[in-house]
Amino acid sequence: LYYTKHPIETMDVSTIGTRNMLELAKQKNVEGFLFTSSSEVYGDPPDKYIPTPETYNGNVSISGPRACYDESKRFAEILCLNFWRVHEVPVKIVRYFNVYGPGHRRNDYRILPNFIERGLKGKSLEVHNNGENTRSYCYINDAVEATFKVLFSKEKGEAYNVGNPNQEISVNQLSEIVANLLPGKVSIEKINPPHAVYGDSDPKRRCPDISKLQSAIDFAPKYNLEEG
Repeated sequence: LYYTKHPIETMDVSTIGTRNMLELAKQKNVEGFLFTSSSEVYGDPPDKYIPTPETYNGNVSISGPRACYDESKRFAEILCLNFWRVHEVPVKIVRYFNVYGPGHRRNDYRILPNFIERGLKGKSLEVHNNGENTRSYCYINDAVEATFKVLFSKEKGEAYNVGNPNQEISVNQLSEIVANLLPGKVSIEKINPPHAVYGDSDPKRRCPDISKLQSAIDFAPKYNLEEG
């Protein structure tokens, strides 16, 4: 994973890179500035905050292997909001929840392209640990639609969850779906991943509450996982 190999560079992109872009947006007096954040800002929410609303403040490790990504996104969000409050840069923030689709690199270790790549090569699908962690996957077409509608909306200084809450599934269920969609017989294998890669901060559940998004724009996810 890139952020485990390059944690400082990961933080630089979200902090220094975002600051540079905000300064440019301020200089050019832009009509809209969109920051692409992540559901990682919520960390590992307890069940009572699933689906997770934007008002949830997060349960994030500040020292784990994922912290360089999670915390730099959180920092960048408040940087954006302060540029809105102090300089009136018209920022909007979207927090993506497990977006997938064409364009994913097949070797980037994300679970869906990883499953598909291994299955097409005749290898087993590797499920980490007990496979009970859940995610809600959002097809790229839905994510792009929501993103542009937020960018061109009149609202400023707000963050919105972007995802598909209609199909929260476990890794075990996901592996079965992918195995059934791929040609030939595909086996599924459970393994224990290196602790340094995921750590104890890997969220147990991830599912967005998109009611705020839907109240701001005309949006409803159109694609389920099998269609995507």
